[in-house]
Amino acid sequence: MSPERLRRIEEVYHAACDRPVEEREAFLLSECGSDEELLRRVRALLAQHDSGPLEMPLPEVAGRLLGGGKLKPGAMLGPYRIERPLAEGGMGDVYLGRDTRLGRDVAVKVTREEFGSRFQREARAISALNHPHICTLYDIGPDYLVMEYAAGQTLQERIRRKGLPLKEALGYAIQIADALAAAHDSGILHRDIKPGNIMVTAGGAVKVLDFGLARRVRLEPEQTASVTAAGEIAGTPAYMSPEQVEGKPLDPRSDIFSFGAVLYEMVTGRRAFAGESALSTISAVLHDEPKPVEDLPPDLKRLLGRCLRKDPNRRFQNMTDLKVELEELQEESASQPASAAVVRGKPLRRWLWIGAAAALLLAAGVGLGLLYVRPAPAPPRLVRLTTLPGYESFPSFSPDGKQVAFQWNGENQNNFDVYVKFVGEATALRLTTDPAYDGMPAWSPDGRQIAFVSVRNARVGIYVVSPLGGPQRKVADLAVGGRMSWTPDGESLLAARAHNEAHPGDGDGELVLVPADGSRPIRRILAAPKGTWYFDPKISPNGRTLAFALCTGVSSAAHCSVQTVGLGQGFTISGRTRPVTPSFLGFGGLTWTAGGESLIYSAADLSVSGGQLWRVTPRQGAKPERLDLAGAGAVQPAIDPTGE
Repeated sequence: MSPERLRRIEEVYHAACDRPVEEREAFLLSECGSDEELLRRVRALLAQHDSGPLEMPLPEVAGRLLGGGKLKPGAMLGPYRIERPLAEGGMGDVYLGRDTRLGRDVAVKVTREEFGSRFQREARAISALNHPHICTLYDIGPDYLVMEYAAGQTLQERIRRKGLPLKEALGYAIQIADALAAAHDSGILHRDIKPGNIMVTAGGAVKVLDFGLARRVRLEPEQTASVTAAGEIAGTPAYMSPEQVEGKPLDPRSDIFSFGAVLYEMVTGRRAFAGESALSTISAVLHDEPKPVEDLPPDLKRLLGRCLRKDPNRRFQNMTDLKVELEELQEESASQPASAAVVRGKPLRRWLWIGAAAALLLAAGVGLGLLYVRPAPAPPRLVRLTTLPGYESFPSFSPDGKQVAFQWNGENQNNFDVYVKFVGEATALRLTTDPAYDGMPAWSPDGRQIAFVSVRNARVGIYVVSPLGGPQRKVADLAVGGRMSWTPDGESLLAARAHNEAHPGDGDGELVLVPADGSRPIRRILAAPKGTWYFDPKISPNGRTLAFALCTGVSSAAHCSVQTVGLGQGFTISGRTRPVTPSFLGFGGLTWTAGGESLIYSAADLSVSGGQLWRVTPRQGAKPERLDLAGAGAVQPAIDPTGE
């Protein structure tokens, strides 16, 4: 762009800024006349101006917004401060940014072209996706996206020349399938599934990036008959489905084909479809079959073949069914001898109990500890999060894993209140000040609310408060038994109605769904058998399974077992409850691992004093495994949702 043109844009922009907002559009139409490009570019600058203060010199902002130059550390895009570049790709550049309002790291993706109205509509739908394995979209500008920052490596970087070990590949595949199933349930296709769009954190948790951001690949129209009229196709050729290459309408089965290509590459170390050019690769997608792999379990070969069929009607018809088959394969592979391999000569890696879930936060007497399992052979280590006097308990991570809410009985150790602090920082912010009990916090999936239990005016109730503090809103009067669990959509809280110890046989134990906005009545979803009661319900990360403790007797000497049951549409009970642990004495809380593969719970161990952590796979007949990493006294476990 010439200096004269830039000066003209700057001149019109400043003149528009000097006018009231309601007069700007009429001014622009008059000033720009038939110069549609000038009108579009000034509108883009004004949109940036309206989304936040322009703390960068206008020529630098204009150069960035209008297609030229790189952002420098310290540059501001509205409230987002650029820290450093992270990556450069075909669509644009990615930077590590800092949200100066909320004090969190973000990824800022600056594209080479402005977004059209269609993409902005799609972006609004994508931003509503809230899932532990989907990178959350926070904000959108004229030509930039602000997303959750997922530190780690791309799957492309992790795949070796000979492929990944089978257990590792299946662990990643199940998490990717879970993310895609959730997106498809919301009517959203990815359209560009590939190893470069999948992040793996240090703890083994997966984050799927760039929903709906398929790059458009341009071909000469005469080169192939299977392109759109504009000569463009969207996606990455090696991972496109045949119908995507041909420009046909897409449905979830297209993502299933792309997923199959990624899984094939994970277990072999080579692409399913490859060529010397984009055209030859597309030809392979349309006409060739992937090279057979001899050293794979027969069921995995069959699964891959079904994903990669050219005819969509012969593939898996939905991602949920595919995920179930992957989970069954994972269970079968876990029972295979340790010498089994994906590729000949490559042994299976030892499965760490928290490999895909990563951090376990626990309250143990005088403080909170964070337990990390790293991919290196070094043993896990316990890191104290708080050094406060008194007793801290009932931890709950924020969705981005950067903060933790907990209850603390204060410096004078005379009353419990809810506090929140950043991981790694000493200062804790007090959120509640009522002289009665406030505790058992539960962070909402969107990070905007913390629900907690309070006893005020001799009544037990559920309240919500912003993690930044401020007014507290009462949700419902309800005597809660154990911690609450948010539904993945953030609209409701699942709670166990407290057991009446005076009449243990009255059969009043039940699990209820509490609308977070108080707009609907509390709904019972499961009644306990006569003489029993529920405690600490937790919904799995994918929202399809509910785990809880089923107990008998008074709380001080209750015998409990961990049970699970399926959840259907609207969080209704689907199927029968089933125990996944034997009965034990002294239940101390439970939680899901970040990927939903296992449950971590606390139960008394008669050989030691206090609670002991255990891990169990949520299937009937699985044997619980005692976890000695945290020692005795470990209760109320909580998992970092990001796997960090």
